[in-house]
Amino acid sequence: MLLDGTVPDDELVEMLRHSYQQVVAGLRRADRERLLAVLGEDAPPLP
Repeated sequence: MLLDGTVPDDELVEMLRHSYQQVVAGLRRADRERLLAVLGEDAPPLP
């Protein structure tokens, strides 16, 4: 994907959020909890 302005910012944010959720959902519970502990309040909400 080229970030040349042709894709609206809100659509990029949604694609990144979806990708993050897919990756986090695939983590083992211990790894997911460790990641969320590191990110703290900066962690995006999970479904």
